[in-house]
Amino acid sequence: MMDTQEEEPIVPMTQQEERELRRVFERLCDFHKKMRLAQAIEPRVERMDELKKKYTVYEEPEPEDVWKMEEKTPEQLEREREARGRLEIPEGPERAEWATLSAEVEQHRAELAALERPPAGAPEQKIRPADLLEAARFLGRPATRKDVQDVIWEVDENLDGAVDWEEFRLMFERNVGDRTGLEPAQLYHMAQFMMYDARNTGRVTVDQTMSMLYARYGKAKMEAKLKILFGRDMKESGTEGGAITFQQYLMAVQKTQLETFLATSLGKKIAKKLGDAETLMKK
Repeated sequence: MMDTQEEEPIVPMTQQEERELRRVFERLCDFHKKMRLAQAIEPRVERMDELKKKYTVYEEPEPEDVWKMEEKTPEQLEREREARGRLEIPEGPERAEWATLSAEVEQHRAELAALERPPAGAPEQKIRPADLLEAARFLGRPATRKDVQDVIWEVDENLDGAVDWEEFRLMFERNVGDRTGLEPAQLYHMAQFMMYDARNTGRVTVDQTMSMLYARYGKAKMEAKLKILFGRDMKESGTEGGAITFQQYLMAVQKTQLETFLATSLGKKIAKKLGDAETLMKK
């Protein structure tokens, strides 16, 4: 039987964790299609902005409104200026280009909205290998197709080659309750990072992690968990209160997972046979 040096009560999934986990699951479903659409939209919008800048005509403010301008913020003034603008593209190639771009952006955005909020009667949402491939690339840690197939196989209870919500939730619960360091955790680490990264920037900060860590570990242990992720001064890795990438996050949590395993009776036997714990954790 495996035992750890110190038993801590297992805290069930909190409401905040479940809400954020669901958000991440829905984001990962069809992630590769969503990213392709986003990549198609971006250059078209940039070109439309160029045309707007070139051909927008702005009306002067009403005389009675001029004296009020000193009371307004730059943001308010800019919004009001935009509201007074009208697009006047003359007949010709650029007007035709604008019409084409507008139609394409509208179509792509509609397709993206349908993926993000599937209509009633749509097939059950699932995370597939292509989605994890794209997510790994987005997070700065590219993987092979075999890599992501292995990740899915670890949690695929019904062996359909994809991950549904119940499997995703079960994966999270198993890892939260793991006392051995042996629970398959590749998808868990990605999901946990994306739960913290609510703004989808590919980086997480101290502030973004604090509320969930506090709910799970309490105030006494929260700071220790933060130092594991962000360094002892909690700002070694960047600005914004210590921002870290997915790669940096993985290095920290995988070390913690190994430490958990080495604290079990089996882990101690293996460490004794292969070398001291410090050496194993550096490998």
